[in-house]
Amino acid sequence: MPAVHIQTAQNVTIAYRAAGVGHRIGAYFLDAFVAGCYLFVALFILGLAAPDGGTGWAVNVLIALPLIGYHLLSEVFFDGQSFGKRAVGIKVVALDGGQPTLGAYLLRWVLRIVDVLLFTGTVAVVAIVASRHGQRLGDMAAGTTVVKVAEPVALEETLFVNTDPAHVIQFPRVDRLTDEDVATLRDVQARFRREGRTAHTMQLLERAKTAVEQKMDIEPVAMPAPPFIRQVILDYAALDEV
Repeated sequence: MPAVHIQTAQNVTIAYRAAGVGHRIGAYFLDAFVAGCYLFVALFILGLAAPDGGTGWAVNVLIALPLIGYHLLSEVFFDGQSFGKRAVGIKVVALDGGQPTLGAYLLRWVLRIVDVLLFTGTVAVVAIVASRHGQRLGDMAAGTTVVKVAEPVALEETLFVNTDPAHVIQFPRVDRLTDEDVATLRDVQARFRREGRTAHTMQLLERAKTAVEQKMDIEPVAMPAPPFIRQVILDYAALDEV
């Protein structure tokens, strides 16, 4: 599947790998297995409670509701992931770089009727393969897609940066950056460490460098992007310690 480029609020474009049809089908069957287990247990308990088979409509509705709302509720409360999606390492993201809204999740859920249920998944598969961002109809309507979850990075790359007490701040205008800006820079830096000096990672670093220079309102710096990003992160950490 092609890469999905998402522009963050900090004007940095992050590339994700779109979830392939195989991953999405795998997640679907795992979720179906979970739903089947739930239904089996619910009917077993119901059989013990009412051995004669007599149940009211309200009981039947209560049993059916979790099955009907499973995908919507799991994606809303578990950051775009159902059990199946989490198991295969994919999640729902918004194409504008933000968190999908409740309305977006609701649109995806409603259009599952067309994408998956009415045509046994054929419409979803065709749409995913044909779409530039790997979207089914529900994703197109909601402005979302499904991507592979990024590999975890080391703890020290995500929580804090140790600075030398004698560190000299080279870019004092880092005080114009926010914690969210620097968190994005650290994500970019971590990707560079994982993937190495590829054309994509260098382009990503250059975009981040340009965005930071504009945010700090400074002239373009001659320093290459990798050490520049590292220096800005260290300067910001040192500034917090002052």
